[in-house]
Amino acid sequence: MLTVAFAVSAAASAGWLDSPGDRTQILQNLAFYLAGLRLHGPVRRLAAQGGRRLLLTAVPAFVAATLAITVLDASAWPGVAPAVSVLGVLAGIAVAAAVANRPGVYRVLGGLGRRTLPIYVMHMPVVALLDLVLKGPFSQAGDTARLVLAATVPAVLTVVVVALCLGMHRLLRHARLGWLFGARASKR
Repeated sequence: MLTVAFAVSAAASAGWLDSPGDRTQILQNLAFYLAGLRLHGPVRRLAAQGGRRLLLTAVPAFVAATLAITVLDASAWPGVAPAVSVLGVLAGIAVAAAVANRPGVYRVLGGLGRRTLPIYVMHMPVVALLDLVLKGPFSQAGDTARLVLAATVPAVLTVVVVALCLGMHRLLRHARLGWLFGARASKR
């Protein structure tokens, strides 16, 4: 099932499965949704046992692959985006495992983990607006600047998007609109 899902993700990333709205992105991420459902045990073992070796291989491999995609303009090549995303997941697991035992980091990330709903609900419009604002200037950047952007923008924009989503959530709660994020009560 994961092999088929990876093939669907690769085809969608290559632009072969065009669909209206947000469905193409769902297809692009299908393998990762299913992997999250089916592979949580192996992922936890990898995080527990990967250690420094995983950190020192996965993170540089992900950065190198991201830079290579940028230099070669290869994001739409079949299979490239999902393969680089796998490297990104491995790098994320390695970094999360490396910082998990640091009390300050653990407290911050634990608090963030308990507040993922507003991020999940609001991130797409925030990402779309940032894309709209930044696409022009980033596309005009020179080759060296594009390489720097490719290496740094994913992490920086992740922090910006999370901060904006949590800030908007706080404002909405302050405006007594926190019910937007609550479960709907069932009527009996």
